[in-house]
Amino acid sequence: MDKKAISLYKTIRLIHWALLTPMLLFAVFAYISNLGADRSDQKGLEVLIYLPLFMMVMAITAGRFLYSRNIAKSRGKVFNTRLQIFMTATIIRDAFYEAAGLTAGVAAYITGNNTILLLIPIILLQFYASRPTHLKIENDLEATRDEMKALCD
Repeated sequence: MDKKAISLYKTIRLIHWALLTPMLLFAVFAYISNLGADRSDQKGLEVLIYLPLFMMVMAITAGRFLYSRNIAKSRGKVFNTRLQIFMTATIIRDAFYEAAGLTAGVAAYITGNNTILLLIPIILLQFYASRPTHLKIENDLEATRDEMKALCD
């Protein structure tokens, strides 16, 4: 049993879900704050309606690209090193997703337009689809059954 690999896996999962929490909390805060607010007199903030959409598309694209690039660097290394590279790649990708979600929350809060918050479920789906599971680690890192068995113990 490789305790370092198990510890790294638990850390990866914790960081993945921890990056999701601030985005969700701020989106809820923005939504609740906008319920009774009258912000119809704000002119010149139209760009903030489109910024979160642009940010989300760029975050998904850049996050996936950088994730793939980092994972490619792990080829031929020992399992613990590949797991550390996987952790770095996951944090970078998830940080892009979080930035897009926080941008949507801030734009909704500033403009008073809760419709912008409809981007949050799309970002949540990205977080869920990219969660670090045993199968994802096995496929992305091309881990052997023995390496994965050590991770599962």
